[in-house]
Amino acid sequence: MLHKKGFSNRSFTIVLFLLLVLPSLVLTAESEETISAKDLPPAVKETLNNLRPGLEPEKVEREEDDGFLYFEAEFKWNDTENEIKTDDKGRVVELEEAVLPSHLSPAIQKQIEANYPSHELEEAEQVSLNFYEVEITVNGEETVVRILENGRVLGSESEDEGGENDDEQVVPWESLPAEIKRSIEDHRSAEQPVKIERSLDDGYTYFEAEYSKKNGVTHEVKVDEMGQIVEIEDEIPVDKFPMEARDSLAKSFPNSSIKEVTRKQAVYFTVELEKGDQELELSFLSNGSPIDGNEED
Repeated sequence: MLHKKGFSNRSFTIVLFLLLVLPSLVLTAESEETISAKDLPPAVKETLNNLRPGLEPEKVEREEDDGFLYFEAEFKWNDTENEIKTDDKGRVVELEEAVLPSHLSPAIQKQIEANYPSHELEEAEQVSLNFYEVEITVNGEETVVRILENGRVLGSESEDEGGENDDEQVVPWESLPAEIKRSIEDHRSAEQPVKIERSLDDGYTYFEAEYSKKNGVTHEVKVDEMGQIVEIEDEIPVDKFPMEARDSLAKSFPNSSIKEVTRKQAVYFTVELEKGDQELELSFLSNGSPIDGNEED
């Protein structure tokens, strides 16, 4: 299940982007079928073998949506159920890993208990979504577009719609809480960030660590106040933007010029709740910030 959500807003991208593009990111496949792992394209087989060496997927599905082809492979890895979704060229679109409901962050559990007290928490997953965020100029106006590497446009909005977060502050490393330092060090232990920014968004605090540019790439990681990663990004040279996505962007936004390209990974959680014959699917950041409304079955 590729409920796709991603990120935007130049200061803090997460919730706004996910809300804006949710309808186009929910990949309810137009057609899907279970296939044998031996029938996977070679590029997909190679990706799966690199990510789960020596393991055979327990189930493989071929999905087609909006003219794009995806493959989803289910594994049992480290005693945990997880899924890898790729496009037909083996590029990873999404990773999903099952989480015991009792292992969700206290903030998420509190949100569920407060807003859905009569529902049973059945399943939970941690989701990582890979995409590109591209700043373009169209007829003199700046627009932010999110797009998959295969060229599927997820959503867009003008820079003005994205808004700016006024509550941003550069803070010294020494002032960071221990859990924030630990998370940042675990993410990239061999390198010290050159800048740390603290921001406040909708009542939630975030810390973003920026690292020195290497080979034209600027790396950043964003964590919440508990030290949980919510976003990883690499600002890359425009000439490194994949051609397939570039061509799709040009068709969707004629006469546009690319200003900036950022490769991103968004990390969030989905939960499934039940109440009688009613089912809900909700999404949250690790700090309990709700991402969208709900989906009812």
